[in-house]
Amino acid sequence: MPPRIPIGLGAKDTPTLNTTKTARPSMVSVVAAQLGWREDRSADLFDKQLPRAHVVWVVSQEELNSVLSSPMRRENTRVSRIPGMHELCRKARFARLLRNCGDGTTAEPDSRSTLRTWILPDERPPPAAFDRGPLIVKPDDGSQGAGISIVTTPVELELIAQRLARNGDIAVAQEYVDRPLLVDRYKFDLRLYVLVLSLSPLRVFLCNEGLARVCSEPYFEPTDSATREERLLKNRLTRHLTNYGVSKHNDAFFDDTDDPDDGSRGTKRTLSATLAYLQAQGDLSLDAWGDICGL
Repeated sequence: MPPRIPIGLGAKDTPTLNTTKTARPSMVSVVAAQLGWREDRSADLFDKQLPRAHVVWVVSQEELNSVLSSPMRRENTRVSRIPGMHELCRKARFARLLRNCGDGTTAEPDSRSTLRTWILPDERPPPAAFDRGPLIVKPDDGSQGAGISIVTTPVELELIAQRLARNGDIAVAQEYVDRPLLVDRYKFDLRLYVLVLSLSPLRVFLCNEGLARVCSEPYFEPTDSATREERLLKNRLTRHLTNYGVSKHNDAFFDDTDDPDDGSRGTKRTLSATLAYLQAQGDLSLDAWGDICGL
């Protein structure tokens, strides 16, 4: 297969990819080689003599800003991050965007969402919210599971809100799905990869492979039991969060990298293998992939 040429390049041009900030070896380098692109690691992204690469792979917002403001940048230079995406994906801001899909003022979801969300510390869910189950609290700009709490009482939530107010921080409190679909008693989530080429008209491509992340300990429904031992047992985050940053510190964690296509074991599995395993167990419809695409 001949190398695919990005928009703005002639057929005789060899695309250049700057990977100064990527680790070695890198999947980015592997893909570049497969495409027949020339890789450049010679320049510092913060150097005014930034190479005139066609594609620059950046990681941090600072690196992105440096590339966009460089006088050496080509007119058709592409970067690996979309400007403003980080701000858009902060949890409080995203919650407000979802509200705009409804009436724009309340935590109540519209028909396209299912979970009520409150922005702490300015908002508080009513005590009756706990009648429907626990809440999960996530820092506004957190990642890898850091700072997440599962709360089962208004008192717990109030203590968190007060701490946020003192520190000038923001978080979201959201209804928690306390009876999720499990794979062999373990909670899991699916990471899907979508390419959006256009919003108007809408052009979206969904990758036919993805990632299933599985908790490192069997799932228990969260509890507000008066027994401290029971709360510690059932509310432990390694039973509820699939984040690798949480699981890898647990004694029960195992990194089964020998066969990611085995949908029955491992904390990271391919999407296709996981769906096939669940279907074989009778826990998922045979048209599960069609249901996912329908979302």
